[in-house]
Amino acid sequence: MATQTRKGTKIALRIHRLTKRELTEQLEQTCSLIGRHAATYHRYQEGWCSDPWFDRHAEEMERKEIRLMLRIVELAADIDCEVTFSGDPRGHTVRLWPLDSPYFGCDKEQSRDFVGADIE
Repeated sequence: MATQTRKGTKIALRIHRLTKRELTEQLEQTCSLIGRHAATYHRYQEGWCSDPWFDRHAEEMERKEIRLMLRIVELAADIDCEVTFSGDPRGHTVRLWPLDSPYFGCDKEQSRDFVGADIE
């Protein structure tokens, strides 16, 4: 598995605080991978907004972006989280919603009880 990162530890701690789940090494490692992939997804969204290179290589970048999104969803399912993606790089482009959170099922547009995975 992946090594633990500071970002992964922060994500795991946020999930722990929201859900009272046990903070395990497996959770931290999975969150580290999600954080790494989410940072890449965030860079892609910034590129779509401001880098002409992305427009010239749109087909290739769309394939990479879809693979990346699928990988994030797969990893999030391993830790019982739902994922939402946003294309606006001014905020969190990847949000994790723990399924066992007391706030799960609330209006996601209004709720701030998510775990932002892409930026610190």
